Amino acid sequence: MDDSKVESELRQLKLDTKRLREELDATKRGQIDAKKRRIVNASASQDQNDVVIRAELYQFLKDPPRFPSSGMSVEQAGMWVWGRAKLGGVQSVATDVLAHPYVVRLPAGYKLMFEHSFVSCKVKPTTSTYVVDFLVSTDDAATFTSIYPAGNANKLNIAVSARSGTQDTVATSQFLTNTYFRVDILAADGVVSGIEMIIRWKMEKI
Repeated sequence: MDDSKVESELRQLKLDTKRLREELDATKRGQIDAKKRRIVNASASQDQNDVVIRAELYQFLKDPPRFPSSGMSVEQAGMWVWGRAKLGGVQSVATDVLAHPYVVRLPAGYKLMFEHSFVSCKVKPTTSTYVVDFLVSTDDAATFTSIYPAGNANKLNIAVSARSGTQDTVATSQFLTNTYFRVDILAADGVVSGIEMIIRWKMEKI
């Protein structure tokens, strides 16, 4: 196969990936539709069975789209997974603030690798930095440990008068199936409100 055809197919894969990510970021509620190969919903529900990776994703991975000639699949190109948590209202210091559990469900032989975390607010903090933490459990939610290094400065922060913040440095980067997560608010000024956290993983083979 000539180089121009390979380049054309790679460009198309990038465009398809971009479109998929934009759909995921733009939707407010829904789920992954394996049959139609599209993301209908990206947000977490209040259902107690809500999960970061829905079962439908397994069917999507079993029969990934492929290039007709080169054979490259979505698995080989890499698949991004987005976790979203919304914390409504004025924020206050608290532990385990989500009203629903987050748990990773993956096909056998796959893992999630941390790539990026982002937090934004509707009303900015005015007197002190807002600090939120994302914690992980590998013992059925009995004990939790922050995925970030120690110290509030190393957690996910929104500075005074800022609308958002990011944190890409973590102490734990690999997550396997049956991993549980929770969210703790470590610092809040009683003004900041309307929080949304987004964490991006990349699905890889173990």
